[in-house]
Amino acid sequence: MLKRFLFVLLFAFTCAFMLTGCGQDGSDGADGSDADASALIAELQSQLSAGLITIEEYEAAIAELQAQIAASGKISSVESCDTCHAEGSVYEPGHSGKLASSGTLVDYTNDWTTTLDSVVMDGTANTATITFTVTSTGTAFSTTGIGVLLNIYDTTTKRWSQIADAAGASGTSTLITATGTANQYSAVVTDADITTANVADKTFMIRIAYANGKNSFAIVRIVKNNIIYAMDSDQNPRNLYSDNSSDPSCAKCHGKGEFEFVSGSHAHNPYTMPYVTVDGDACQICHIGASTTAKNPTTFASNFKSALVTKIHGIHAADGAYSYTSSYEVDAPSNMSDCSVCHTTDTQLANAVDNTNFTFDLCATCHGDSVWDSDPIVDAFDAGTLPGFHKNYTSATDCQTSCHDGASGAAATVTLETIHSENTHNMEVSLGKDIAYVIDSVSVSGSTGTIKWQATKSGVAQNILSTSTSAPVFNNINSESRGGKSYTPVFRFGFYTGDDITNQGNSTQGGQPTLSVAINATTTVASSDTGYYETTFTIPSTVTAENGVVILEGVPVVWATVNNTSTAFLAIVDSVSKNFKVSDGSDIDARREIVDMSLCKSCHTDILGHGHSRVNSIETCVLCHNPNATDASPRASLAKLGYDTTADGKTQQSYDMKVMIHNIHSTTFSGTPYYVYRSRGIYTFYNGDDTTLPSDYGTSGDGSTSWNKVKVQYPRSIASCNACHINDSQYSADQSKAIPVTVDQGDDLTTHDDDTVIGPNAAACTSCHQGTISDTVSTTSHTRSFGYYVQMIKEEILALIS
Repeated sequence: MLKRFLFVLLFAFTCAFMLTGCGQDGSDGADGSDADASALIAELQSQLSAGLITIEEYEAAIAELQAQIAASGKISSVESCDTCHAEGSVYEPGHSGKLASSGTLVDYTNDWTTTLDSVVMDGTANTATITFTVTSTGTAFSTTGIGVLLNIYDTTTKRWSQIADAAGASGTSTLITATGTANQYSAVVTDADITTANVADKTFMIRIAYANGKNSFAIVRIVKNNIIYAMDSDQNPRNLYSDNSSDPSCAKCHGKGEFEFVSGSHAHNPYTMPYVTVDGDACQICHIGASTTAKNPTTFASNFKSALVTKIHGIHAADGAYSYTSSYEVDAPSNMSDCSVCHTTDTQLANAVDNTNFTFDLCATCHGDSVWDSDPIVDAFDAGTLPGFHKNYTSATDCQTSCHDGASGAAATVTLETIHSENTHNMEVSLGKDIAYVIDSVSVSGSTGTIKWQATKSGVAQNILSTSTSAPVFNNINSESRGGKSYTPVFRFGFYTGDDITNQGNSTQGGQPTLSVAINATTTVASSDTGYYETTFTIPSTVTAENGVVILEGVPVVWATVNNTSTAFLAIVDSVSKNFKVSDGSDIDARREIVDMSLCKSCHTDILGHGHSRVNSIETCVLCHNPNATDASPRASLAKLGYDTTADGKTQQSYDMKVMIHNIHSTTFSGTPYYVYRSRGIYTFYNGDDTTLPSDYGTSGDGSTSWNKVKVQYPRSIASCNACHINDSQYSADQSKAIPVTVDQGDDLTTHDDDTVIGPNAAACTSCHQGTISDTVSTTSHTRSFGYYVQMIKEEILALIS
């Protein structure tokens, strides 16, 4: 009874606060007379912690309260996430690998720091003594389960051979002992290949590995003449990649110690133990392209699927060769034909594209056993010739001697280094890398504005209005099309509510901007400032925002000679933006930085939004993917054509940037598909499990719009917020800057005045915490209990916060 009385009392105080207003805002005319919300919530938290009330009791009561507030169309408080989820708290949102599937917080921080101290090889005794140190900040270290592997490099086969395992076949570490020095251990490896001659002349690879959940580790090093070298050292005869160099090969996308192994001995659940905290270097010790018993190194092809190059190329190439298991149906989001994506240093890249590696087997790792029949090899310039010409070649074919020696007049002048350089995408990247857009200034007088800007190539200003094919063409007179669409450069404009773009007064539906200006002789003239141009625009009278942004998107057409033919390419050039004050065009500060495009490009190489229009620019994305954006309008149009527009159980879905990105990347783990209905296609992002989709998925409609399933396999822990976020932006958003997110646009799609909204924190959190990650119903209840779900004008909510 006491518990119930206390609960009701606290609930009454909370109601009094929520319904009458906060004393600090003076809304009731009596400063400080109302209950303090933070104090009440803190008291409730203490009661919850003491077990006097349950979270279910609390949320049930708050849900009832929120229903009353929603009915009134007002809120008197904003999201209270920081009460529990502030930085430094046990429930902080920067999980960094802490969130377990059960909802329990588990610390996956590795307690151990490991260093390799020395390797002493004695050719007379045929032994290698490896000394290492393990320093613990938590769990005590034990040698049980640790293993030491040793490889030797064969210069004839150009392959590593595994020669010894200090752990023994049983996996117990009987040969590993403490040295007597604090935290230091040694392992003795005995093998006939450790001879005096080999110690002096051969190169060895050593790995010390320990698999124990969060405290797993692996140290991989090169050893030559008893000197230890890093894996990316020139002493490594197969220095092709490393996660311990200045530019990591695998970890930049997969995360350090976050590899999502899915089969065999590497299996783990990313939310439970064991959590394999290793990096890509550790894989090289076993996946050596030869028999792992390796006293008898075999040819590369004999153990084809175990070779690391086959696994990595094949798995990431998706539709290529690797049919090892259906679990590896991966479509890598990076450019697979750009070797520098993974071979990140100059030395690694040079080693990877050394023409002596040009073999049929290497090509087959991406293109498949029926290599020249598969789609990836068919390029726009050679479709119909390459497949038929190559399809009968085999592993025995000597590609370099037969054709690809790079010599002038050879049957095929392209080498391994240049083989992909003339494919369409790489030509577009190459031709655009020296071109840049610059928005110098914006000026506004009345409703008329002028943008001063330029485009440069290798630092030299370009003629924007020229249509000559001898230079990049930026205007829409001589545009090249791709798939029936032109990607001519254009200016688009957005307008802010608070610190977020909403396009209020500049939209016909769901926050989508309507103001744009094409670049041509009518809108654009040469500036008096040499090298610059000026483009004019008119601000709609319906826009009342104080601040705006102008985006320069689209790409120029550049002509290049390929196969003796002058060909037009859409050169990939990064989009740019500039924020300005609507009253006079003067500069204003950029919106808060939440993510870093360089982190996006760690996995995606280049972000080419909607074809080639919006390139490598977060600011360009949020112009449309803003808090007002939902797909209500396309769903309504598609419903008239017979499409099932509620396949996800919704009448509309937000595609605000944080909602969309969290939903897409988390579907791998949550199992919850994310649908976005567009007039040009219905897109469903899911984890590949068709049972999560309706049984009649894709069967409705008149065929004018396609159904598109996109399988997402996120390559690291979804709980690692810093994979994308910067500036601690994963913590609770400042609600004076991040505005509410529309979940229902109401009847008037041109304005957000009748929208139903939720808080920005709730929008972000519920986009991941659903399905198998969290119970969707309880998570939604939680965010509404400590936030709001209300039909209220966004400006009024900002005013309340202020």
